[in-house]
Amino acid sequence: MSKKTPQSNKNIYGNRKYFVCLDTNIVISMAGLHKNVQHEIETLRLNGKFDSIKAFKQAVDKRQITAVITPYVLQELCDGAQIWGYDTLNYLQKSNIKILDIPENKLHAYFTEIEQIATMYSTKLNRYTISDIAHAQGHKVSEYPQRVFGMKKDKKTGQMAPSNDARIMAEASKLGLMLVTNNTIDFIFNHRPDLISRLNRKLNLPSRAIPCTTPDVLKLYRASQPFPRLKDTIGQIVSSKDINLDF
Repeated sequence: MSKKTPQSNKNIYGNRKYFVCLDTNIVISMAGLHKNVQHEIETLRLNGKFDSIKAFKQAVDKRQITAVITPYVLQELCDGAQIWGYDTLNYLQKSNIKILDIPENKLHAYFTEIEQIATMYSTKLNRYTISDIAHAQGHKVSEYPQRVFGMKKDKKTGQMAPSNDARIMAEASKLGLMLVTNNTIDFIFNHRPDLISRLNRKLNLPSRAIPCTTPDVLKLYRASQPFPRLKDTIGQIVSSKDINLDF
C-alpha cells in the first residue's frame, strides 16, 4: 500500500476516549451491512450479531467510536479481495475506519516485536499459571486451553509459527487497545481474554487490551465505561481515505 497526499489532521483520530482495534471479520461484517449483502446479513442474524454490528457501525460512522485496523488485518483483507472481490476494500476506503501505517524503515522492528508477542500467546502455558488464573476468576482449570492460540506450519520455512489470529491480537495489545471480534471460537471461548490479560501483564503490555465481542464493547460504550487508551506507537494512525491500496 502507499499513502495519498494526507488530508487535514482534523478528526483523523475521532473520539480519543473510545479507541478499539478491529478483527478482520468485523470489517467484513460492516462492509456487508453497508453493501446490503444478504448472505452476510443472514449469517449475522443467525449468530445473533446483526443488531450489535449495526449499532457498532453507526457509532464508527458518527465518530463516536474510533476503529483502527492493523497491518495483519489489512493484509488479510487484501488477500481476501483476490478471491472474493474488492467490495470490502472499497467500503474500507470510504469509511471512517482508521489504519495503522508503519514507516518502511520501522517495519522490521515492528513485525519482529509482533511475532514475539504472538509466539508467547501460542506457547503452552504452565499448568500452575492456568490454575492461578482459574482460581482468581472463580472458574475450573479444565475450562481453560493449554495455550491461547494454536501454532501452524509456515508454508515457506516448514517451521511452526503463530497464526494470524495471534498476530492480530498482538498488534492490538501493542497499541494497548481492545480487539473487537466476533470470532468467539478462537478469541473468546474457554476464558481466552483472561489468559491474554495475564500474558499481557507478563509482557509489560496493558492488561485490558483483550478481545471483546460487538455486544460487549457496546455494553461498555453505552455505560460510559472507559476504554483502554491508545499507546504511543512506531506507526501513525491515518484515515483509510489517505491510503492507496494496490488493487
